[in-house]
Amino acid sequence: MVEQARTNLPYDAIIFDLFGTLVDDLLTEPFTQTLEEMASFVGAPRDIFLQMWMHDTWPLRAAGHLPDVEANILYICTELGITPKPEQIQHAVRRRLELTRQSLKPRHDALETLETLRAAGYKLGLISDCSSEVPLIWRTTPLAALIDVPIFSCSVKLKKPDPRIYHLAYERLGIAPERGLFIANGESNELAGAQAIGMEAVLIRVPYSEEHNPRCHEARTWRGARIESIKGLLAYLDGVRVEEL
Repeated sequence: MVEQARTNLPYDAIIFDLFGTLVDDLLTEPFTQTLEEMASFVGAPRDIFLQMWMHDTWPLRAAGHLPDVEANILYICTELGITPKPEQIQHAVRRRLELTRQSLKPRHDALETLETLRAAGYKLGLISDCSSEVPLIWRTTPLAALIDVPIFSCSVKLKKPDPRIYHLAYERLGIAPERGLFIANGESNELAGAQAIGMEAVLIRVPYSEEHNPRCHEARTWRGARIESIKGLLAYLDGVRVEEL
């Protein structure tokens, strides 16, 4: 059910991407090192394991077809004709979860900004293309207490920019799409996807992110609004409010 719009705010809800937005992107070196260790634990060839994890099985993970880390490891090992022992698999699982836990550290200005937005009356949502370990660990992060509606692709079996994943967000938040604002770093045509269903969208591109994530193709051609930090969203919203009043 859509609630009546708040007349004193430019939007009723703000929906965030996760990686590259509320938390930093995964850096190549620790990500690759973790996968190398996982391959070693289960006795898989390094290069093939990395290829299968990073590229071949990512769509399956993000869409929820590999329900957990163990299933992903077993899938790769089966394809490679490897039969690791249970303790080898669990060792690799623990290493992957450790990396995920480290990667979910909020950006330095994220928590304060989210608290300010909630205090102002905004509902807060999240849409993340991710695999099962993110929702598993999410509830232990300080971000969880500040996000009203988190949506994970692996849980709903939908990925951005599928319009249905945005519909889920604004329906669960109880808002009309035109009363929502989407903030993301421009992977998977996610900004255009939000605009296509009637939401406004803002690109976040922190100064140090260019070298970290070459996958943000949308960021290179984006002509819409942009901010350089999560805290910068507050100034953007003040500007929107001034323009509308």
